[in-house]
Amino acid sequence: MLVASLALLVTSCGEDIFPVEGVVTLDGKPLPNGYIAFVPDGWAGGRGSASQITDGRYRVTAKRGKYVVMITADRTEGIETKQYLPDKYNDQTTLKTEVPVSGPLDFDLKSK
Repeated sequence: MLVASLALLVTSCGEDIFPVEGVVTLDGKPLPNGYIAFVPDGWAGGRGSASQITDGRYRVTAKRGKYVVMITADRTEGIETKQYLPDKYNDQTTLKTEVPVSGPLDFDLKSK
């Protein structure tokens, strides 16, 4: 009985979760590595989702809704690690999307 109840709970909780995947490019080339985060729009509670970007590709799962998208990528210069993407893609992001999406969700970023 307990197993059946847990199975029902997991199934019903996962119904509104969707796969989101795509490619992130910077000036037309795949972003070598970085992170992408989907944060509920309005920064109001709720659970976001994040993933590593590898060779430009990412894959996350997210609940139905509107999201602000933040993308970061670091570069090591000497002994310091610095964020090299413009703020408009991370701390002051202007990227937004809505889940579910139909097809890949690609982001073509510009360094300037």
